[in-house]
Amino acid sequence: MLALASCFLAAAFVPSSTPTLRTPAARPLVTPPVQLSVGRELVESGKALVLSTIGGGMVSAPVKASVLAASKKGITDEWEFTVVALAINLALFGVIYRCIVRSDDNDTLKFSAVAALSLCRALSSMQVYYAWTKDMWIQLLAHFGESALAFGGAACFLEFAWNRGWARRLPCSGLPPYYRRHDELLPPYNPDIPPAYFLDDPVNRYGPRDGGYGGWDRRY
Repeated sequence: MLALASCFLAAAFVPSSTPTLRTPAARPLVTPPVQLSVGRELVESGKALVLSTIGGGMVSAPVKASVLAASKKGITDEWEFTVVALAINLALFGVIYRCIVRSDDNDTLKFSAVAALSLCRALSSMQVYYAWTKDMWIQLLAHFGESALAFGGAACFLEFAWNRGWARRLPCSGLPPYYRRHDELLPPYNPDIPPAYFLDDPVNRYGPRDGGYGGWDRRY
């Protein structure tokens, strides 16, 4: 299982094809500024949630089916719970993975995200009766292998969907940091431009101490 999980992890992060080099006489391309909106990013996060659940579910389905076939009890409540829990974990993985890797071409970051989340699921799925025993380590390896297989498949499907244009990655700039003011004591400013830096003072307000808003200053 660990070998199969490693294969899926490696396949998830195959680098894209080498871009064509421009000649010196070619005119540079002008990239338009990226305008982000919270509503659009919520939709893209929803897409990542669905794609991750589908991709990871298809990869982990043979494992769950083999466990069911090996059991003589048939479909039990425990088996149903593990399937539902895995589906929820895969859905959350898609959203978290998108926020972690963003648009960075960093395979180490992608591997680390899959490995870290797989380890977290493996540790939370263990049932330890005696610590530091052989049974504990076998459980850890088995749960980690299953998690790495499922999350690796989900990451592979997400990368494939993003490369095909079915969904969008989270840009490196992240969400727009410019929000309307929440404190009515502050003077209004344009929400489309960066606000002044945040002051962690007793009144928890925005704005520099020395007249950042046209000489306006308020101290407590």
